[in-house]
Amino acid sequence: MKKICLIFRVHLSPTLRPYRFFEIGDHAPYYEEETLAADILQEAQTCLQPISQLLLRQIQSNREKIRVAIFLSGMTAALLEKYAPGLTPVFRQLASTGCVEFLSGTYSWSLASLYHPAAFQRQIADHRQSMQELTGAGTSGIFLNTGLIYNHQIGRQLRHAGMEGALLEGNKQLLGWKSPDALYADSRIPGMKLFLNNPDLNKDFLHLLTGSQKIQRPGLKGSVQDEILSAGETDQQVNLFVPFEILRQPEGHSSGNLHLLEYFLYKAGQSSGIQYCTPSDLLHSGVIPEALPTDLYLLPEEKNNFLMYEPGNELQQEALTKLYEMTGKMELIADPEVWQEWNFLQSAVHPGHMATNCPDGTHSGTNNPFPSPFDAFIIYMNILNDFNLKLEQLAKK
Repeated sequence: MKKICLIFRVHLSPTLRPYRFFEIGDHAPYYEEETLAADILQEAQTCLQPISQLLLRQIQSNREKIRVAIFLSGMTAALLEKYAPGLTPVFRQLASTGCVEFLSGTYSWSLASLYHPAAFQRQIADHRQSMQELTGAGTSGIFLNTGLIYNHQIGRQLRHAGMEGALLEGNKQLLGWKSPDALYADSRIPGMKLFLNNPDLNKDFLHLLTGSQKIQRPGLKGSVQDEILSAGETDQQVNLFVPFEILRQPEGHSSGNLHLLEYFLYKAGQSSGIQYCTPSDLLHSGVIPEALPTDLYLLPEEKNNFLMYEPGNELQQEALTKLYEMTGKMELIADPEVWQEWNFLQSAVHPGHMATNCPDGTHSGTNNPFPSPFDAFIIYMNILNDFNLKLEQLAKK
């Protein structure tokens, strides 16, 4: 029987306002409050609420069949609680069904795992607490890192935090001839299981859900839907990652994308050869995983809609180094508002806007709000310099 693991990701992040050099030291707000409130409310109405209600409806009508996993960042939970509190009960309802696994991750959908172990552990703990408050059920021992980034060093930190498994990119450099559609284990970390993304199939699946034009892959027989729903002997497990934002419904338009998702759930639910499961279901299924070496950082091989960050350019590296140099100063701060600002600044969306490998000016399926990656870098660095001065002033009090 083929097992389908649907993994949804939900992350909202404030868009930084153009913060000028001459504002450094003024400690003015880093984003427009009214704009942020309107943006979060719109996301709730056109994206989060309809998708969450669809999943809840499908689970309740097919309780024995539909099981999914959701990663929801702590930052998203905080923003919804402040600007769209009417939506938060649906996540508690989803958790109460017993058919939704809320995955562990970083509070800010951050890149702390690449830059600062202590900040990474704090992000994990803060995310766990925020999900406990939101869902009443907490998070599982399966970890979804930002951009699916992983290596054995990150894996050791995850084991230290009590994690049993991690989701990562089905990197060809890692897999070689092996299929991503199987359960693996980190050969260097006892007890750490690995759930891999199938990049080509996942990309086609997202095209299927959005109804966009699909490029035919060599070797693909029939439709993407047929490939996923076929109960073959070789592919016994498929992990499919779906960011909520690709299913966003523009105001005044029909819910075509949602109908496609609902139809897919229905078709799979009617198949006797298909079983929906969560990562924890796979972990405890009795399957003996094959060991994989993870000596290198496992990074995305190409831009796709699920990934938020493609590391490597000097702008991103300088900005993130500057950010995490302030970790020690933050340990002296007790003000919750300053901590919330710190968490907002850690969102991987900000370095994502500095990406230089997106010729169309977009990243992660969203428009870059800044004229160029360099403009995004300058604005972010101005804010970091202002925030650093704020920390130094607070430390003297």
